[in-house]
Amino acid sequence: MLFMQETALISAAKKLFLQNGISDTEMKAISEEAGLSRSTLYRYMIDKNQLAFIVASDILQEMTYANLAYAVGGDLSGYEKLCQFTHHFAQTMCDNIPSIRFLSEFDSIYRDEYP
Repeated sequence: MLFMQETALISAAKKLFLQNGISDTEMKAISEEAGLSRSTLYRYMIDKNQLAFIVASDILQEMTYANLAYAVGGDLSGYEKLCQFTHHFAQTMCDNIPSIRFLSEFDSIYRDEYP
């Protein structure tokens, strides 16, 4: 379970990353947005890379879980369920352009080995 400070940091990082991008977001801005000191921020997070990884994981999980309901239950075949999931996942991506932009930047920054 995350501590309240960790949750606040992740929420602040997500907001600023989606707004400004990873490269244009500073740890100082994240700590200010979260209402915490930078020393508290660094008590919970090693660096901006760690926060970006957590935010990317959260976004991917949210997008996937939001669409899993379309792939379970009902009298549909596996193929039909996959089609529904894919259609709704694509729509979710179209509806969340800032998240997709963030994931694209994340991919370009961490294309090789994750730090």
